Amino acid sequence: MIFTLESLYALHMLNFDGYSEELFLLPLPKAADEEKAVQLKQILEQGVSDLKNMGLIDENNEPTTACLAKGVYLQKYQEAYSHCEVDDRYYCAQLADSNRWYHIVIEKVGENAYRIDRIHSFQFLGMTIQGHPFLSQIPEREINPAAPDWQSYSEERLIIYYGKAPALRVTSYSGQSRSKDYLYLNAPSSLYQYDVLEQRIRSISTDGMKKEIINQLKVRIQPCQRLVFP
Repeated sequence: MIFTLESLYALHMLNFDGYSEELFLLPLPKAADEEKAVQLKQILEQGVSDLKNMGLIDENNEPTTACLAKGVYLQKYQEAYSHCEVDDRYYCAQLADSNRWYHIVIEKVGENAYRIDRIHSFQFLGMTIQGHPFLSQIPEREINPAAPDWQSYSEERLIIYYGKAPALRVTSYSGQSRSKDYLYLNAPSSLYQYDVLEQRIRSISTDGMKKEIINQLKVRIQPCQRLVFP
């Protein structure tokens, strides 16, 4: 089921009885304060029209069961404390169910096209690996002894030397504030972890990189005995 940004906002406002808080990591285009009300009205009208075309609002202008279910996902996404963003493609509320196993993931699948689903954290790891073949294809690599510790490294220098290297970017948020922002790079000389916030870099082993990514994505692997969500 593919949503436009307008339909996501309409779903959000319908679920929150017209409340217009911006969706985290999916902001609306910038508008002057005096134009904000007009913008929201236009988005709601377009979004409701999109929801109708998707069959999520019936002929009596009432949300369907499927619409309400997606609305719960969106509410859980918005209310979560921990989020991550992967490569401007996945926007994820982490461990959002009562047992803390599942993520709510909004995936950008095209221009103004999104999917929203509840996904087990382990499945989300698989999706991330599938989108980055170097994560599953690289051989075991050890830390480059020339760069074992963090050292200052500007973004400009990073682009010059490693701009074409296969990479994964994971940005972590706590309470909607950015707490970690790492690039994982597969370069000929080593695997590297680049800290975007501090502009520093270090060599990292294959095992070390796996642990860092699993930690950032908040992957839980042990079987869950009982599911209570939504």
